[in-house]
Formats: sequence, structure tokens, C-alpha cells
Amino acid sequence: MQKNISLVLGSSGLVGSYILKNLEETDEKVIILSRKSNLKKDYSTEEIITDFTNLDILPKADTLYVAIGYKLSIFDLMFIPHKKRQEFMNVDFSIVLKVARLAFANGTKQILVVSAIGANPNSMNLYLKTKGELEEEIKKIGYESITFARPSHLLGKRLNQPHAKLIEFIEFFSKLVQPFMISGLKKFRNIEAKKVAATMVKSSKNLNRIQILEYKDFVKN
Repeated sequence: MQKNISLVLGSSGLVGSYILKNLEETDEKVIILSRKSNLKKDYSTEEIITDFTNLDILPKADTLYVAIGYKLSIFDLMFIPHKKRQEFMNVDFSIVLKVARLAFANGTKQILVVSAIGANPNSMNLYLKTKGELEEEIKKIGYESITFARPSHLLGKRLNQPHAKLIEFIEFFSKLVQPFMISGLKKFRNIEAKKVAATMVKSSKNLNRIQILEYKDFVKN
């Protein structure tokens, strides 16, 4: 029986690294698509290095995981400085859409994308607007199964994270108020990146036309 093949875009990031770890614990063949070499954790994992400029073909894969994102500070999420906007749009929108279209053209049927809670193409916030526009564009491609994971603030160890101490303080404070975030506010609770990744990999077995994963789904894993 042929192994399922998964292509991972953004395997060095917070969620992407956990997606890779979860996939390597399965019997799937895994291919990493990276801008720079990522440490291989398993002999069966393949790696394709590209700057995406001249990328015009991808290896055959059954499933595409998208966890790539331009590194932004906690303040940037509220208002992205003009000097960062072009690169942010290139990474979080243009590259993702290009890979998604190439993968589909080469036979990939399923895509799972790390988006964000509040993603909305009509949002006044550039970050949430971009995530919302990306979701809408991906829906148009033609995938048989689409999953958008919409976490709030992700918990986990970040390398070279700006304002690390401030983030620690905010996470500590939000931990205190989370029990009071009930009903419609529950989806805005912080969530561990590893739980988001585990939920996405588990959800890849459910071939739904469009599936939205939020906090209530992540805490089950």
C-alpha cells in the first residue's frame, strides 16, 4: 500500500515544527519546503530548499500543510509598520498562494493552513485582513478538503523573539484572566502550538470540504 505523502511549508516555525514532529511519528512520507536548510529529524524526511522566486513545480503529495509566516512582534500584529508590509504580504500571502496553486496543479487534494482567530478579508487590521483574504483565495483553487486552523496567541518557545519579556508578562496575565473568557470569548484564549499542530495532523484524516479549527478543537488534543 502506497504511503501518504505530506508536503510541509514552514516546518521551522512554532506550529510547523510540531506538525513535522507529528508527521514523522506516522508512517507517512514527509517533504519539507524551506527557504533555508532545516534540521532533518528523520531519515525518511526529504528537504527542498528554495527562495520561491523560480519555484514552478513541486513533488507529488497528497496533503499540503502551510505553517509559514513572516516573523512579527506582538506590536506588529496590531499595526504592521510600512517597512515590513511588503515582506509580510510576500511571505504570508503570495508565497503561500503560489505553493498552494502549484501543489494543487500537481495533484494534491488536501490543504491545511495555519490562519488566525479573527481572520476576515474585511478587517481594518492588516494582519487579520491578509489572513482572511488568503483563506478566500485558497477556497477558489479547487481542493477537495480544506482546513483552516485559527488559533489565538500561540504558546511555545520561540527563538530570537522580540520583546520576549513583555510576551512572558502578557502570557502570565492572560493566564489569570482566561477562566473568565467564556462563551464567545473562549476562542481567544491562548493555546499551545503543539496542540494546534496535533489537531491539524489528526484532522487531516477527516476529508471535509471546508473545516475551521478553533480553541475548542485544539484543547481536545
